[in-house]
Amino acid sequence: MTQPGWGGSRQAPALTASPPGVYDRPSLSAQPGPAVTPGGDVTLQCNTRYGFDRFALHKEGDPGASTKPERWYRADFPLVTVTAAHSGTYRCYTFSSNSPYLWSAPSNPLQLVVTVPEVPSSQLPTAPPTSVPGEFWNPSPPFGVQDRCLLLFL
Repeated sequence: MTQPGWGGSRQAPALTASPPGVYDRPSLSAQPGPAVTPGGDVTLQCNTRYGFDRFALHKEGDPGASTKPERWYRADFPLVTVTAAHSGTYRCYTFSSNSPYLWSAPSNPLQLVVTVPEVPSSQLPTAPPTSVPGEFWNPSPPFGVQDRCLLLFL
């Protein structure tokens, strides 16, 4: 499945159509790390010791995988402007374009967490905001409006 924000991705065959495990598992990491704030960017890196020219990234719960043509042991899957929808468990696979249905075993799972930064308690308000009556909010309605409101509720 092609995901928005994954540059250069294409649709891959469904994972159930390929027998994973023909090759040793690749490794999957997140740069700069697996915890990211909403709107931030993270790159998922799939590394292998084999010189495959295709890599696939799968998010648990999605029906397919995003593939990327790369060479020489590593593929980068950039996730830009992440949202909570990007949170989840990811695995990557490697394979050769000459044998597109002979995939590696899955990488170990990587848990990507989109976190909301905590506000220090020293920055939290201790009392509701105050206003000068009449400057921003007038507690009494304009003349005649109060009478019309009463009629509506009767």
